[in-house]
Formats: sequence, structure tokens, C-alpha cells
Amino acid sequence: MRGRLEYGDGREAEERIYPNLNTEWPRLLYHRHFMLSESLHNRYVPRLPPPELAGNAEQIQRWRAARQEYERLRDSYVTHLKASSDAREVTITRVEHRPPTPYEFLGGLRLDDRTLFANLPDDESGEALTWSP
Repeated sequence: MRGRLEYGDGREAEERIYPNLNTEWPRLLYHRHFMLSESLHNRYVPRLPPPELAGNAEQIQRWRAARQEYERLRDSYVTHLKASSDAREVTITRVEHRPPTPYEFLGGLRLDDRTLFANLPDDESGEALTWSP
């Protein structure tokens, strides 16, 4: 998960990565942030309902409830980051870190290589955007 913090007092915008082994100590804090980011990802529901739900009121109702649960969780993260940093605006982005293939790994690709990370959009396009930590 990545958070972009924008301040209203002239400070440069800041991007934070969660979890982050470089800044989160003790290790328990890293683990907590890992679990929070996983929880957000596991509750993700697309902004628009899938087309196959058209005409099924019960399924649309379930989709809507699940989307609202995801938004409440995401918004609670935003609220916490705003309160703990004095940021004016906070944007949360889910980030996927895929494992390298065996061939990539044997070829020397490091686990923190930028090509293994992708932003996961929260829109109807479904396109993942490359992102570098």
C-alpha cells in the first residue's frame, strides 16, 4: 500500500510505503502495517458492479454493501494518516508486489526490483500501472 500525503503549508508532497522495513521498527510495527495493507486489499471491491450482476437486485445489494465496507476501511486509513501527519490530502493506492518467476530469480532479479511492483487502480479500467518504490 502506498500513501501520498499533500500538505497545505508549502511542504512537498510525501509518499510513504506500507509496510516499510526501512522505517518501521520494532518488527511488530512492520507486521501490523503488512496485515493492515493486506486487509485493505482483501476487502477490495471494484467501484462499478460487474456487468454479470445486471438485473440481479440481490447481488447488486451485496456488491454495494461490500463496496461500502471497503470504502469505510480505506477512508479510516486516510483519516488516520491525515491526523498523524497534519496532511491536507491523503491518497491511498493498493500496490501489488508480485514474486519473480524462477527464471527471473535465477537470472538475478532482486526481490525489490521495480518491475515487480504495480499500482492497482480503483476504477473501472482495471489497468495496472507500473510504479517504482
